[in-house]
Amino acid sequence: MKAFILKILIGIPLVTMVLLTVVQLPKLWAHIGHRPDIFGLALMQGGLPLLPYAFFAMALWFAADMIARVRPDAPLEPVLCKGLRLSGAGLVLGGLAIGLNVTPWVWREVYHNTGRQPGVANDVLLTLTFVALGLILIGVAQRLRTLQARREALSAELEQYV
Repeated sequence: MKAFILKILIGIPLVTMVLLTVVQLPKLWAHIGHRPDIFGLALMQGGLPLLPYAFFAMALWFAADMIARVRPDAPLEPVLCKGLRLSGAGLVLGGLAIGLNVTPWVWREVYHNTGRQPGVANDVLLTLTFVALGLILIGVAQRLRTLQARREALSAELEQYV
């Protein structure tokens, strides 16, 4: 029940943001005079700061989904492998999105700012931290999958002898 509530708390704002964005896209297209270059720039200026949070929300969603799928009578490894892998991918993508926001190209071309960029060291640290945590979760999921495959192979081999 707690995982369902967590999924609702994450899913409703995320779906609302996506729907509001999709509804506003035709209006944005009309306001910029049907120019694709300005349209893409407007989407990047508005979407890049929100992109890490969308990926982190997806990581939390997959973690809550993993928690909700755990049953006492079912094998645990497949659920853990999938949930950890998807949550890790969300963390990696969110960390890379934070790193993308602080690149000089984005700072200069998207935001049209040539001055000194504030908070770059903090964002680089966050990028490295989230990418490392995501890769750790993906590695744990892969290790669980390897152990599950070895256990299945061993049980099949033992059944031959019995």
